[in-house]
Parts: sequence; C-alpha cells; structure tokens
Amino acid sequence: MDRLIQRNADVYNLPEEEAGLIMSNLVVDLIKKLDSVRPDAFTTVNDVSIGVLEDLIKKGKMFNHKADNIFPGKPNQCFDNCMKISNRRLKMYMGYALSDNEQVALANGYDEVPEYLKCVGWLIHCWLVDKKTGKITETSPVTGMIAYFGFQVNVDYIHNWVRSLEQYPLTPSPQHVPELGFFNSLLLKNSEVLANA
Repeated sequence: MDRLIQRNADVYNLPEEEAGLIMSNLVVDLIKKLDSVRPDAFTTVNDVSIGVLEDLIKKGKMFNHKADNIFPGKPNQCFDNCMKISNRRLKMYMGYALSDNEQVALANGYDEVPEYLKCVGWLIHCWLVDKKTGKITETSPVTGMIAYFGFQVNVDYIHNWVRSLEQYPLTPSPQHVPELGFFNSLLLKNSEVLANA
C-alpha cells in the first residue's frame, strides 16, 4: 500500500500523508458500496488511483449477477482482452468483480482447495457490457465472477490510468496467488474495514 500511496502522492502532487488519508477514506466509501452484495468478502487494493476510486464511487453501477457471455481471452489480462474486443456495441467497464475464489481454484485443477482460497473477494477488473441489452461479457477464460461493480471507460481512460501509475504491462505476471491474479495486493476484510471506519 505504501507504494500505491507514494505513486498517488506523486501523480496528484500531494504530501504522502494527505494522499494516504484520501485513499483510506475512498477505500472505505468503496467498501460500503461493495459490502451490500456480500458482507463476508475481501477487497483487493492494488494499483488504483485516487481518480479511479472517485470515479467508482460517483459513477459505479452494480451488476449483481454472473456474466451473460464468456469470450475467453488470455488469463489475467482482462484489461488487454477488453481493449481488443470492445467496439461500438460492447462497452468497456472498469471496477471490481466479486470472485468466488474456491470455484476458480477448482477450475484451475485443485482437487482439494486450500483454506486461504475458500473465500470470495472483490478484484480490480475489466469487462464488457452490451450497450443495447446491458448483458455482461466476461473476457477471462477461467472465471468465478459472481457480481460486478464499475463504470464505463474507454481505451484512453485505461491508458491514462496506466501512465498515472507508471505501470506496464497492464496486468503483470502474478507473484502471490497465481490462480487468482493477485500481485502486490493488499487484501482487506470488508467487515473489519467498516468496523474501524
């Protein structure tokens, strides 16, 4: 989280303490919105900016269901997959998706799921929404996504987000929990965050 606060302080020309306070308050506001769907969930905080969090809180829309269609792209490359597939009808959404991590582990070949994967969690994610029907198209090949919360973006928004955090490639190889795409992440138990807010 320190790296993320430092980058946001640099990008927004803020003292680190102020950037940390702003980010903390925004994360609490985000978790309040996400908590209504699944109070026992975790939320991963990785490579988000103050601007993205503000946009999520102001513009975010909840899709409390699984994807209607799956167009399997490359694993852990949801942003890249969506940028390649989006068009006039399929619009990109950025935000968080609620993953049933146990289901993902089973789909990745686990015979017995480790305890640390027996949870649900909100992950930063990108997906497509059909402009006419409102149906969700998922681009991750192995998915356990059961809900989505985000806002419509375009390719320029994604590129500006990447530049603002000096992050490339957009979805680097996972280092922590390869099955779930966690990397450099802070896992927050939603109920604990809200209890301390």
